[in-house]
Amino acid sequence: MPPRTSSVYAKIASDIIEKIKNGTFAVGTTLIPERKLMEDYNVERTTVRRALELVRNDGYIEKRAGIGSVVVSKTKCEASASDASSSKPEKTVTVIRTAEKSEKQKLLFIVPFDADSFVLTAAKELSALSEKDGGSLDIVKADSKDELEKAVGNTRFSAAIVAQNPDDGILGYLSAGKIPYVLAFCRADGKRSVCIDNEDGMRKLVSSLCENGHKNIAFAGSDETRSFERDRRLAFTRALTENGIEVNQELINTGGHDEKSGFDRFSELYRRSGVRITAVCAVNDEVAKGVINAAKQFGLDVPSELSVTGFAKLSKQSGITSAVSSAHDFAYELLCAVKAEEKSGSTSTVTTTVGTAISGNTVAKCVGEQKKRGMSDFLL
Repeated sequence: MPPRTSSVYAKIASDIIEKIKNGTFAVGTTLIPERKLMEDYNVERTTVRRALELVRNDGYIEKRAGIGSVVVSKTKCEASASDASSSKPEKTVTVIRTAEKSEKQKLLFIVPFDADSFVLTAAKELSALSEKDGGSLDIVKADSKDELEKAVGNTRFSAAIVAQNPDDGILGYLSAGKIPYVLAFCRADGKRSVCIDNEDGMRKLVSSLCENGHKNIAFAGSDETRSFERDRRLAFTRALTENGIEVNQELINTGGHDEKSGFDRFSELYRRSGVRITAVCAVNDEVAKGVINAAKQFGLDVPSELSVTGFAKLSKQSGITSAVSSAHDFAYELLCAVKAEEKSGSTSTVTTTVGTAISGNTVAKCVGEQKKRGMSDFLL
């Protein structure tokens, strides 16, 4: 392995590689979450991500959507530049451009490669709003400065929106180019940001379920490396306590943020729990869909036998009870924040918190216990 710089993230990368080589992190297993690495090395998320990028570039790990970093080799990939593309998968730089009607306002929306579905929905809603306002918007997936530079080339933008705890290199690139930017779904000191009120939304959801007589309420999903999903889980437990319900850790099953994760999380809860679950709060709508599908496999009717709630409405056709303003409302707040940033800039922290609302048809009054489980329930 060639010598690296003495930077903190390079030292962390070397340590991770050594643990892969000695079998501490075995091939085929998922690397411990970013948050655990942050705690173990006492560093910020950006430092961990830079370290993982070095490890990934050497071919020891691969980043897989919905799973995380997976260990794929105990040896460094020594491929030459000519066959590098065939030796390890590369991200496909994605740019979604709208038709440019004028030079009034050209916006850039930067999202991570593993962006939450609601983030992408909000980006597309903002694109439509920008067009109506006489401007245009490019949606770019990038996790680093290099990926961003490759995606945008020489295109000039009047302002940018950066979603979900971006890499410092991306923010530095925007600052160096004197492109005003707004943070979405995350906060930072001295920056203008627009966030969802996870606390208020989850409180309304849990209160609604309690008002309908539910006491055995489970929680499904949550990628703990995503601060907004972790916030929803913590808000869930606080809301239970506020409603006089003791928190039962057996009914909290975290992991993942997609439909399959929802299916798996509820299946595990249903099989192992000695408590008859009458309602499930999912971390988002995708997980809620998976919960509903799993419930049907177990012969449970939604919502008469199992109420299910989601978070962050994906569309009017989702059929999921959601606690959050629509993507359109969130996009509108983003557009207002961008205009304000272009006009005056932000020298202090300015946070706009989007309010919440409940809609949908997957919650019903608790009418009793779930049907008993038979042997067929365990043969999925």
